[in-house]
Amino acid sequence: MVSLTFMEYCAVWYLFLPFKLPVEIPWTYSLHLLCWNICHDLSCFSGSTEKF
Repeated sequence: MVSLTFMEYCAVWYLFLPFKLPVEIPWTYSLHLLCWNICHDLSCFSGSTEKF
């Protein structure tokens, strides 16, 4: 199994999952929001300035 750093995990998370997640899964939504904020702040998406 490939070991990912937190930043790599966040990048993969955003490459494969849309932002719109069911709020019935609050921990998933919170993790997604956290990763989005980190990735947005560090510009881990090349050229992505999209806001939710």
